[in-house]
Amino acid sequence: MVRFHARNGTVAMLPTTSTAPVEITEEALRGITAVRERQETQGAVVLGIHLEGPFISAQRLGAQAATPLEGDPVLTEGWASTYPIRVATVAPEIPGGLDVVRVLAKYGCRTQVGHSIASDEELRAGFSAGCTGFTHLFNAMTPVDHKVSGIAAYAMAYGTYAEIVSDLRHVHPTVMRAAYRAIPNLYAITDAVAVAGLEDGEHLTRGGRRTVVKSGTDVVLKSSPSTRAGSGITMIDAFRNLVSIGIALDVVSAMTSTRAADYLGVVDLGRIQPGFKASIVRLDHELRLEGVWVEGQSIELAAA
Repeated sequence: MVRFHARNGTVAMLPTTSTAPVEITEEALRGITAVRERQETQGAVVLGIHLEGPFISAQRLGAQAATPLEGDPVLTEGWASTYPIRVATVAPEIPGGLDVVRVLAKYGCRTQVGHSIASDEELRAGFSAGCTGFTHLFNAMTPVDHKVSGIAAYAMAYGTYAEIVSDLRHVHPTVMRAAYRAIPNLYAITDAVAVAGLEDGEHLTRGGRRTVVKSGTDVVLKSSPSTRAGSGITMIDAFRNLVSIGIALDVVSAMTSTRAADYLGVVDLGRIQPGFKASIVRLDHELRLEGVWVEGQSIELAAA
C-alpha cells in the first residue's frame, strides 16, 4: 500500500482503520505500527494511524460495519498509549464520546467529528473537549439544510480545518467549492481503501466482513451499491480534480500538502524550504507526475 501510493504521488500518509470488533481493530493497529517502525523502501512515510471507528453513531455508519461501540475511555487510553494514533474519528454525541475525545486530546491526537448526528450543542461540547476538525466533510454526517443546522453547516460556519474526499463523486464540485470558500484550511483526502490499485471487480475486505465492488476509481458495497465504500483514487488524482473545478494551483498545492501537515503538527513536511525533509512531488505542465522523492529517496513512478 505505501509503495503504491508513493508511486502515485503521496509522500506521507495515515493508514486508516475501520469499525470492527476490538480484536480486528487491534490487529490493524499492530500491523500499521509495524510498517511505520520499519519504513518500507520506495514507500510513503507512515506518519501514524487514523482511527476511524469504532466510537461512531449507528445512525451514520456509511460503509462502516454495523459494530460501533459506545465511548470507552479505558480502551481508548490503552490504544492511545500503545499505538501512534495521530487522528481519530469520533461521534461526540454517543454515550462516552466526550470522554474518548478528552483521552485522545491528552495524547495529542487530532480528533475529528464524523459518522455522527451531533447537534450544535453536542458539537460545541465536542470541540470544548478537544475535537479539532471534521472527517470526510458532507459524508456520513447531517447535511446542510437552510432551515435546520447540521454538522456540515456547522463546519462551514465555524470550522478551521476539515478534510474533504476529492474524487468528485463523494461531494459535488459546486459543494466542494462552497466548502473551499467557507473553511480556511480545507484539505484534500483520497479516502482510498485497500483495493485502490487492484483490478476492477469484487474484493473481500480484510477479515472477510464485507464485499466491495471496484470499478475504476469508484468503490461501493456489493450489498448496497448506492453506498460508497471509500474510493480508488490517488493523491495525484485528487490534485488534478481540484484544479479541474477551478481552484488555483497554489491553493490546490496547499490543500494536498501544507494544510494537512500543519493540522497534524508535522513541522518538517509540506513546504520546500531549508530544514524541511526532501519529500517532494514534481509535475509537468499537464499535471503528470515527473518525479517523487520521499525523504530524499527517488521513487520509481507508476506506469503512465
